[in-house]
Amino acid sequence: MDTRTVAQRLALAESRTLHGNVHLSRQRALVRHLERNGLSSRQARKALMDMEKSQRKLIAERDQLELDMTRSPTIQVSVAPL
Repeated sequence: MDTRTVAQRLALAESRTLHGNVHLSRQRALVRHLERNGLSSRQARKALMDMEKSQRKLIAERDQLELDMTRSPTIQVSVAPL
């Protein structure tokens, strides 16, 4: 994979990881809200578990791309926060 492609994929992976963190935070808050109010949180917990699994995969992909970047001295990427 050429350096430009790796850089683009890394930027996308970073963005997805950051967005995933926001969604996870909201889902955790929903679970807490449901439980605090004595409501069933089963479906919300299942969704949270699925989201956490997806997030772990996104993080692994991002980390691999970062490793690929460090292996190639000609690649430089700057990822701006959202």
